[in-house]
Amino acid sequence: MLEGEIISIGNELLQGRMDDTNATHISRIMNERGVKVRHRTTVGDNQDDIVDALRRAAARADIVTATGGLGPTVDDLTAAAVAGFLGVDLFRDSEVDAHVRAFHEMLGVPCTDNALDQALVPDGCHVIMNPAGTAPCFVVRADRARMAFFPGVPREMAAMLDAAMDYMLQGLAHGVTATRTLRLFGIGESSLQPRLPVDLITSQNPSFSFLPVDYQIHLRLTARAGSEQECAALLDAAAARIYGSVGEFVYGENETTIEQAAFEKMRAAGLTLAIAESVTGGMIASRLVSVPGMSAVLLGSVAAYSEKAKMQYLGVERALLEEYGPVSEEVTLAMARGAMETLGADLGLATTGNAGPEAQGKADVGQVHAALVFRDPAREPVTFSRRIFRRREDCRAITALFAIDMLRRFV
Repeated sequence: MLEGEIISIGNELLQGRMDDTNATHISRIMNERGVKVRHRTTVGDNQDDIVDALRRAAARADIVTATGGLGPTVDDLTAAAVAGFLGVDLFRDSEVDAHVRAFHEMLGVPCTDNALDQALVPDGCHVIMNPAGTAPCFVVRADRARMAFFPGVPREMAAMLDAAMDYMLQGLAHGVTATRTLRLFGIGESSLQPRLPVDLITSQNPSFSFLPVDYQIHLRLTARAGSEQECAALLDAAAARIYGSVGEFVYGENETTIEQAAFEKMRAAGLTLAIAESVTGGMIASRLVSVPGMSAVLLGSVAAYSEKAKMQYLGVERALLEEYGPVSEEVTLAMARGAMETLGADLGLATTGNAGPEAQGKADVGQVHAALVFRDPAREPVTFSRRIFRRREDCRAITALFAIDMLRRFV
């Protein structure tokens, strides 16, 4: 298995003034191309630090990429650092020089001497022209490594990455890599891990990783083999074991969202939905309408935050509010029924809660409720109650997700 390293160059990265989206993108592409990323290194705009990073990468990686430091300003030192590391001179590539001049002419701006310095590349390198800007990518060999250098602008890097990977991988046996992601909600990492087979989560092929995302968990499986079919077999076997252990929490795979999963369940059942939201204040409806086609299912939503709105628009009785309080299972069920009847839907979904910062009547901070009711008299209502010890916005967002997951699990 080929091993890779990603070097990111720029003071702005070390100072936290910019996110390193380049490294994330390159990591994904490398793994897809059969290169296992073992290291990611970030250095500032210092020539000695760049050379040190190159020296270490060349000794331990087969495929190396570096982004940043190839622009026209005085802090762009990467080309000079690479030349010094290799012990070669910089030379002016005539094709790149002509490209830089033409690019500036197209924009109608003067082409300065420092802009033309982007045509200076290490002697003996392979040059890949930049279709989205001026500074090229160049590829060199050092020790065991094949190393590609890109400008730091993400769209420019991405425009040249495939060509650079193709060039670096020529003649190397790198196999096939495939990934499969199972998306879960409703269980935390600490509760999830003991329910999964130990040999699965410690396996090297397919490798296994926990990825907490948006209060959910993504289980990423990565298989490496000689063919796509072999990878698929490894992934199928591992995924089957996950479903066997925690399948009730898996709402989808790869790019499927929890909102899409809920939508597909309702659409397949031919059911329509009405929503009443208090603590979530429209979050559920907002998340659901992000799914194309949701208008075939969702009839409407009422954000009934005050007790007056609960009574006026959802028909919640004052006596119920006084006896149980607005944050209660009883009131949440009444809101769900009121939304379903008001909008003439097949399903009613509602939330109440106290997201803080202070106790509200009988409800402690973090206490939330959700309820799902059915027009079908054969179906019993489903309720959810929990105390969520998080910040106010986290509490509201998690409650919205639990409500949406009720649609996925119980429709």
